[in-house]
Amino acid sequence: MLKQESKLVLLTDGLVTASSNSTLTANFDTLGHARAVLDVWYGAAAAIGIPAVLKLSESDDTVVTNFADITQFVAGGTGGFTATNVHTTTTTPNAYRFDVDLKGRKRYLKLTLTPSTAQGATAVNTVMIANLYKAALGLETATKQGVNQLISG
Repeated sequence: MLKQESKLVLLTDGLVTASSNSTLTANFDTLGHARAVLDVWYGAAAAIGIPAVLKLSESDDTVVTNFADITQFVAGGTGGFTATNVHTTTTTPNAYRFDVDLKGRKRYLKLTLTPSTAQGATAVNTVMIANLYKAALGLETATKQGVNQLISG
């Protein structure tokens, strides 16, 4: 059996509450890893919609102004992806997974989420986690990975 060396990085301090006037960001170091799998659970409130901003950026350092968006990982951006909304109840969050090949990427990644303006002042629970792997993973379907949307590249 192949044992995959991995590292879990909690990008938010556990379950955080996001409201329409807040932006959640988290930088993390990918040094020595081949793949990053980032999970974002957003929601569990009635009709909150998709995040206004959901994207990945990269930089060689942690200076905020040096981060540049990674086009294919920008929701609603040209060349990016279309974020979907699957809320059917007040207990079902939207789940997004970024599956990132780190080959050719800069050392630091930053995940950014800004809640939907449609949610108004309603605060929603949000979790952001990164799993870093030394060996490359094979891609599977979103359903097999337990999320409603898988963004790969």
